[in-house]
Parts: sequence; C-alpha cells; structure tokens
Amino acid sequence: MDELEFAQRLKRYRRERGLTQQELADRIGVSNKSVSRWESGSYPDVPTLLSLARALDVTVDALLDPGAPVPTLQKSDWQNLLSFAFAIGGGLAFYLLRRFVPVPVCWALYLGCLAYGIYLQAHYTYHARWFRLGSWAMCFCVSWTLAEELGGVVFQVLFPTVLSQWKNMIFQLLRGDAGALLQLVLVLGPLWLAGACGLTVLTQLAARRLAGERGDLPVRLPDLRGHPRLARAPFTWSKAMPALCPIVLAGFWYLYRQTLLPRFWYQHQQELYLAVWTMAGVLALLPCLKRRHWGMLLPVLAMMLACLGFRGMLAYPQVYSLFSGSLMEEKAEMSTQYYLRFGQPSEELAVAALLVAAVYLLCCFLRVEWVPAEQKGRQEPEES
Repeated sequence: MDELEFAQRLKRYRRERGLTQQELADRIGVSNKSVSRWESGSYPDVPTLLSLARALDVTVDALLDPGAPVPTLQKSDWQNLLSFAFAIGGGLAFYLLRRFVPVPVCWALYLGCLAYGIYLQAHYTYHARWFRLGSWAMCFCVSWTLAEELGGVVFQVLFPTVLSQWKNMIFQLLRGDAGALLQLVLVLGPLWLAGACGLTVLTQLAARRLAGERGDLPVRLPDLRGHPRLARAPFTWSKAMPALCPIVLAGFWYLYRQTLLPRFWYQHQQELYLAVWTMAGVLALLPCLKRRHWGMLLPVLAMMLACLGFRGMLAYPQVYSLFSGSLMEEKAEMSTQYYLRFGQPSEELAVAALLVAAVYLLCCFLRVEWVPAEQKGRQEPEES
C-alpha cells in the first residue's frame, strides 16, 4: 500500500465522522500540521496509528489494508444474538411444549424467556429495532394461541349456546360450505383479534416489568393518599371520534326494518352484532391510543359496555320465514324450526344511543386530577 492510498482513506474517514483536522488532532494529542502531513502522503508512527484508529472509531486494519476488513463478532454481538434467542426461541418452545405441558405453564416459561431477552437488550447490548419487531410479532402469535384456549373456556362457561353454534359453523366449513367460512371470519375473527391484541400488550408489559424496565407503562398510578378533583380538559376531535360508535351500532339494528336483508343476517343476528360491536370498540380505542389520550380509555370502555345493552331494547313483532324468505307477523302457533325470530329497534333505542354519545362527549371536556395529600393540606389554610 502506498502513502497516497492511506492519505485518501484517512481523509475519507475523517469527513465521514464530521471532524476537522484540528478536532482530530485534539483527540489524539498532536498538532493539526501532523494531520495535514498524513493526509498529504506520509505515515504516522505505530503508537500514533493506534490512537488515530480509536479516534476515528475504526480498526487499524481498516486504515492500513486497502481491501475491506473482515468484521468479527464482538461480545455485544453475541449478547444481541442471545437476546433474540430467548425472545424468539421462547415462543417456539411455547408451541413445542404445549403438546405435553398445560398452556398456562408454557405461557409462564415464555414470559420468563421474553423478560430475559428484554433484559439483555436493555443492559448488555445495543437496542435493535429488529428485536422489538420480532419480539412483538412472536408475542402476538403466542397471545393468539392463548386467546383461543381462554376463549374456548370462557364461552363454554358463559355462552354455551353461542359456542355450540360456532362448532356447527366449523363442521359446515369442513364439509365445504363457503357461507360458513364467511360466518367464521365475521364472528370469530374480531373476537380473537381483540383478545390477542390485549394479551400481547399485557404480556409485553409484564415482561418489561420483570426485566426491570420501569418506564414502559403509559399510565402513572396516582398517590392514593390524595383525593380526586374534576377539571376542565381541552377539547380535540380525536377524543370525540368514538362518540360515533353508539350511532353506528344503533344503525345496525335499524337495518332490520328493511325487507331485503340476506337470510344469513336473520339466522345470526346476535353474532353479527357482537362482531360489529367488537370492531367498533377496536376502532374507538385506536384514536385514543394513537394520540395518547389515556384518560379517555375508561369512558370508551364504559360507552362500549353501555352499547351492549341495546339488545335489551329490541321488539320482536315479526318473524322470518325459511320457506318463502319473507317477513310475517309473529303468531303463537308458529314453529321456531321454520320461522326465525329476530329483533327490531324500539323507539327507546335511538334515544338511548344519542344519550350515550352525549354522555361520552361530556367526558371529553372533563378530566380527573389527583391532588396529593400534601398539596391539599397547604390549600386548606389559604381557602379558609
């Protein structure tokens, strides 16, 4: 290697680091004339060459060898790979062990592996974006499987009738019924997706707590020694957007005043409403999560629970005939085997939807502040 190649390489490394000749000279303890002489076509001595490589954050081989140096794995690289092995490999071990071990035990083991992987990333290696993406993707897959297990148990205990209907849809799907596939996607898909997303967030927060990462929770718990106080909050349209959910859900029931709906809508009325309610709840939470309106999460959940009560405001004046596909007035002698009862909105439903939306909009102008006990004690003498 000649002096000119070394000078060009030194000048390129210095400019890539954004350093002047004087700044580089100050880092290694020489004059700027020495740096200028090296960039003109001369070599530094051996001790200065080592200091020069450290100042430029390169190896000595990168300065002297004209070819590209072969990178070697450092200790931080091995620890980074180890964090990936625990976070991703723990999820693979979850799927291997669930054949022989109960699912809660497999999930606990995966939680420990994920927490140790996060601990390695936080304390012993550089923070990699691919680690976050990979850990969240694997956590979502594990949570999806866990949501299936927990959902089957919950619906078997609380909603055995709905569970039996879904099993019939699965049997129809296995026989090649394309309509059953559509029903399965519309009904089970949103429920499993909402449960998997919730379990993913809870698992990540639990793993970061176990790893010692204290700054990941978006909500700071108040000091219970104080007292709450209502205050006026600034209004933004992103907080008011979920108020459309009661209107949309009430409009779903008003569709049944039409006479041209498909048979599927009458056969699975309650399941369809549950699917629409789940999707509306997810869409209502997205603006609050994106804009970080953490105080509006509780009003949104209360509003969605109130919308579940719309099913109690239905009237059943008509039935759907499976023979003719038309609507008929309900009579006592009609058999449920040939006639389907379906709900239609009553007059109170529209009023209830507007009332729920109005109460939620009122919450957009208010917020709860927690006043500590010390501050309360200071304010009392001033007010008296």
